[in-house]
Amino acid sequence: MPEWWGENAIKDEVAKYFPRCPFCLEKTVQGHRDNWNALDTATCFTCGAKWHLYHSVLTEKMQWAVLKKAGSNGGEEFLEVKHKPEFWRKLFLDNLKQRGKPEKEEVEETITSEITAEREVTVKLRRCPYCRTIYDEKLSNCPSCGALAVKQLVKRCTDRLENIKKRGNE
Repeated sequence: MPEWWGENAIKDEVAKYFPRCPFCLEKTVQGHRDNWNALDTATCFTCGAKWHLYHSVLTEKMQWAVLKKAGSNGGEEFLEVKHKPEFWRKLFLDNLKQRGKPEKEEVEETITSEITAEREVTVKLRRCPYCRTIYDEKLSNCPSCGALAVKQLVKRCTDRLENIKKRGNE
């Protein structure tokens, strides 16, 4: 998992594919990262369902989710089986339709947020010359070791040379 893959990106992906729990239909599914073992999880705080999330090594996109703990409202038949994130979203929508008429506003809201998220895909990356961590090009320092980006380092050296020249001319 790339170092720049942060807590907010996980929460965004979980909100996209788990707008509500597919079992209890509550808006209490939250994504989080365990920094000790770099394991991403999603948990429904109403029924207790828990998923392990797996992402592409090269992108921030969720590849699949595995249900590790069934919720109090069901899910035993899905335990320990890999499913694409779209499967969990579809399961939520199907269960919502079975239990009653879906709220039009809510479905439109999730579709709109999905489209918005797809437009914000382009992220330029840079690799730290010291620790080799990949991070967002917009950052001026490496988030891992704190080293200046090459552009900032060149600018700092150029500024120092200009200052030395000015002092020499005085």
